[in-house]
Amino acid sequence: MLQHPDFNPVDINADVNDCYIVIRIDTLLFLVPQTQVYALEPAFDVEYLKDICNLEDEIECDDSLAINVNSSKALGQLQIDDQDYPIYGLSADLKPISKVPETRRICVLFNTPSQVFGLLADQVVLLEFQEELNIRKLPICMQTGNSRIRGLVLKDQDVLCVIEAIDILAYCTNPVIEEQYG
Repeated sequence: MLQHPDFNPVDINADVNDCYIVIRIDTLLFLVPQTQVYALEPAFDVEYLKDICNLEDEIECDDSLAINVNSSKALGQLQIDDQDYPIYGLSADLKPISKVPETRRICVLFNTPSQVFGLLADQVVLLEFQEELNIRKLPICMQTGNSRIRGLVLKDQDVLCVIEAIDILAYCTNPVIEEQYG
């Protein structure tokens, strides 16, 4: 098998014995270390800003109804043990969503050094690293200065994007997503 010389294994903050989860959002597949997952919750437990504010189209709240998040990109919140966590939703083209597709049935809560947050997903599958996942760097032609993807894995007929929870949070809370990540 021919390989580009720059397509080498990648270093991520994970151990060889780590388990990973695969998060499916539409046709996109993300591979995240399981140690960064705080919990999995049903999406119907999320209190969406639209519901909180009782609006049809726009997601605008007055200050008394705002959730405790750093970004207006949050789609809603999830309360666990009297703690509110911001929940984000992305489309297949990685843009923030304002309407939740019926396929988004799972809320993956991630634990980062700065906060716990959630991302809506269609499906979540646990993988063990011992399945010989060969994590590779992004080819040069796919690298951008702002890319949050740390590597790629080819598994069966699928391409999985290796990413960490902190990268997902940075992407979801960035007020200029499209300008910086295109």
